Amino acid sequence: MHLECEDESQYIIRKAKRSDSLSTLEAVAHTLIALNPAADIAPIFAVFNAMVQHKLTAMPALVRERYNGDKIKG
Repeated sequence: MHLECEDESQYIIRKAKRSDSLSTLEAVAHTLIALNPAADIAPIFAVFNAMVQHKLTAMPALVRERYNGDKIKG
C-alpha cells in the first residue's frame, strides 16, 4: 500500500533517512484519513505531540538543542 501524504513528520526527535518518512503513529493516522476522510485524527496528534514535548523536556538542554529548537517548549 502506498500512502500519499504531503504533511511533514512532526516526530522531530527521530532522525529519518528520508525526508518523507513518518512515524508509525503518523502513518496510521493518515491511513485512517485515507480510509475515512471524516475521521477525527486530532486526538491522535494531540497525544503524539504531547509525547514528543515530554521527551524533549526530559532531555538535557545541550541534547535538546539538536532537535529544531524553535519547536521546543519547556
